[in-house]
Amino acid sequence: MRKISCVLVLSATTSLFASSLSSALQGIYNLHYAHTSSLLNSTMGNLRESRYSDALWLRGEFTQISSSDDSTLKAALGMIGYDHSFLPNIGQDFLGINFEYSYSWLNTPQNTANTFGFTLYNTYFTPSKFYIDTRLKYLYHSLNFALLSSSPSHFLLGSLELGWKFIYSYGFFLQPATQISVGYRNAITLSQGSSTLRSSSSIPLFYQVGSYMGFEFGSKADIVLGVFYDGNHFFSHNTLEKNSLDHRSNSTLALSLQSTLFITKNFRFYLGGKTSFFGQSNIDYSANFGMRILLGQDYAQTHKKAPGYTNERNLRSIQANLLYEADQSRRRIQERTHLKPQELEKQYAIQNNRNDTKIEDEIKYANRERFLRDQKRWKDIQSNEQNYINRTDGRIETRSIHLIRDYNKRELERKYGPQ
Repeated sequence: MRKISCVLVLSATTSLFASSLSSALQGIYNLHYAHTSSLLNSTMGNLRESRYSDALWLRGEFTQISSSDDSTLKAALGMIGYDHSFLPNIGQDFLGINFEYSYSWLNTPQNTANTFGFTLYNTYFTPSKFYIDTRLKYLYHSLNFALLSSSPSHFLLGSLELGWKFIYSYGFFLQPATQISVGYRNAITLSQGSSTLRSSSSIPLFYQVGSYMGFEFGSKADIVLGVFYDGNHFFSHNTLEKNSLDHRSNSTLALSLQSTLFITKNFRFYLGGKTSFFGQSNIDYSANFGMRILLGQDYAQTHKKAPGYTNERNLRSIQANLLYEADQSRRRIQERTHLKPQELEKQYAIQNNRNDTKIEDEIKYANRERFLRDQKRWKDIQSNEQNYINRTDGRIETRSIHLIRDYNKRELERKYGPQ
């Protein structure tokens, strides 16, 4: 009887330990999800009209995630980042790095986790509002469980995000976007007394497909609603029973609402929220706020200085005056609308070709055409004077019709140009 009792106690202890391990792993999966659920383009703040070379951004977030097995996660997340803007021949490119820290509660206040991480990212915008985001993220989780001893967790993730913003009338815009992320999580060892279980490493897959839609209130603010299908899967083999692996695949419908306030041309503040439905693990609520501070060189003011006016009336001076007037016009428009340089280049494509070597040939050709027209005109004047002198000559009345037709044709070309 004592032997049977010992077996039952051992079996119950093993079952409880396996259940604790499964719950702990579910909390770790939710912790990964909390750090990867936001698209990169919405994390850094609104990049619209980012006319400065450098930027510093801050972001704070509080998230609660609940699962179907009644496990919950609450996480307070803080991020700080820096990026530098480049101006290639086409578009604008942002290269940056950010650091993040979170303090999380897994199921109970006694089970906590400290997360440290950093991200290298690159964002490229084309003049047509199409963008490509790439990032490489590393996370280190220090896990503190009340009844379990745990080894640290290392998490590496690479992401690709694509989006395209379509602007319509009255400030309305639509921005479809998609993101896919693949990574690696190391094996985790959990122990309780003399019992030890080790989960195998896994390859996580995260993906989001959906769209943003919203309104831009001029250059003062905007409001954006996001609707996304959000999925995450962890491909691994674990020593636990099969039914404990069901929570490693999760698909939800995510809704987000965010607004950006353009306080000044150097400072913008944003805040928003997010929730998700229909999954085994859902975001009950997520509230975030942040700011983006623009620093460095003002690209809108970096233009080639044109020479001033001159009183000389030759070809070179006329071109110099036209260059000066064009640059003055571009400068005034930049100050009024804060357009990015590539947008101005597209808007003033004709001005961009003003230094073409073909312009001189075109001017010479136009002068030659004008000279020929003047010659024909003088020829007609001479002919008219001769006809007036010989107006009493009977031959005037018997002129051939083709001479009259040629004369009228030249008159029409002189007045209205070649037909």
